Amino acid sequence: MTNKNFSDKFFIKLRKKEIDTLKLVSGTRGGLELRDTLKLGTNNPVFEIDTSKIALYKQDSIRIKYAIETDPSKLNLLFYFTKEFDMNYSLNLKSGAYTDIFGISNDSVVQKFNTKRPSNYSSVFITLKNVKSYPLIVQLMNERGAIGATTHILREEEIQFENIMPGRYKVRVIYDSNKNKKMGQWKLPC
Repeated sequence: MTNKNFSDKFFIKLRKKEIDTLKLVSGTRGGLELRDTLKLGTNNPVFEIDTSKIALYKQDSIRIKYAIETDPSKLNLLFYFTKEFDMNYSLNLKSGAYTDIFGISNDSVVQKFNTKRPSNYSSVFITLKNVKSYPLIVQLMNERGAIGATTHILREEEIQFENIMPGRYKVRVIYDSNKNKKMGQWKLPC
């Protein structure tokens, strides 16, 4: 680093001399809730995904459509697909399905998981009174404060949250005055 009055050298050491092998960690642990996204975590940021080497099956033989993306950190693969009650799924990733920033590709992986029966879920119906203005963001939060479900409403209506895990929930209502359907993101005046 140099400028007119200063010059210095910096040495950067990698935390490990050898690059890690690419590892995959499942976030499902065998079961996937109907409202959840299938998430597979990696130890290194993902650089490239080859969807021709990825297949998602239900009942081990019926191939189903999915969409895939990485989260902003590039450390998680997110799989979006229509889930059905009481179904067994299998996600097959062939060698080279994804490559990390070091150019290392995955080994073959088969991830099996399932969904629960309808009787394992609940429904929550909410009617809000004395609302000052619309639109609103309405969220169900569990006892730890984690958001279990979110909806955006434009007018007075009964709010339905279906396929919710039984438990105790709090309701959070946010006035979406900037109409961006997001909490905590404001548009500054120019």
